[in-house]
Amino acid sequence: MGPRRAGAADATIRPCPGVQGRLEGWFGDVVRVMAEATAAPSFDEVRQLYGAAVHRFCLVVLGEAGAAEAAANRALGTAEAAYGIDHPEPSNVPVWLLGIACEDVRRRRRTPRRTTVAGSTELEAALGAAAALPEQELFAAALRGAAGLGYAEIGSVLGTSPEAARMACGWAMRRIRTGAGRSG
Repeated sequence: MGPRRAGAADATIRPCPGVQGRLEGWFGDVVRVMAEATAAPSFDEVRQLYGAAVHRFCLVVLGEAGAAEAAANRALGTAEAAYGIDHPEPSNVPVWLLGIACEDVRRRRRTPRRTTVAGSTELEAALGAAAALPEQELFAAALRGAAGLGYAEIGSVLGTSPEAARMACGWAMRRIRTGAGRSG
């Protein structure tokens, strides 16, 4: 396990070593602008830029809007307490923040699995198929699809290699497509 983060006495967060440069997905331009800024962004700016991605990640993993909202708020609160002490690099802020969300969701999940139900819509069917995924695959798919991280960043958050993250995402997406009644 990684070092203990300040501001979260019971939280053990894995460090995000080696994550450099521009992130893929939805964060690319935001990270570039933040990296070019001379002063570190305030946590309010971080919350405004990445709060929706944290919420999307929690929603995919937990499957319920109320639980996702509560988990995202807890993760953002923990991150706010640790932000001034950890001083993450602007280019690493989304990975750092989603790492905190990942650990918070993993630690606080009360039920081991959501129940799989036949969905009436394609989204419900996909969420039902996601409920049956192993935790590592579920988190990898959520970090890739809902939060837009690249494989190196997913590997950093989950404590695996980029290749293992890519494989977990592929397996998860294949199972979700099959479970949602789509081929391929």
